[in-house]
Amino acid sequence: FVNFTADWCVTCKVNEREIISAKSVVDAARESQVLMVQADLTNTDDVLVSELERFNRSGVPLYLFYTPDAPDQPLVLPQVISRSRLIEAFSEVI
Repeated sequence: FVNFTADWCVTCKVNEREIISAKSVVDAARESQVLMVQADLTNTDDVLVSELERFNRSGVPLYLFYTPDAPDQPLVLPQVISRSRLIEAFSEVI
């Protein structure tokens, strides 16, 4: 799971505090052996900007969920995400 974020992104910070770092989500990630990675765009990074563009996004947040079955085709999750949606995505890799 890759969380494209930035310190100046209000939506990102709310999602991180209320959703991504919630105990139920962290526990689900651990149970499913999902690695949670943060791609920080606080300071512009050309590689990360290119990744955003690859998914037709001009900014953050962007949430990508990679699976072993389709490592080149991640699931693009909504910008306004829910705990249940993340837990559902994580459970699909078991």
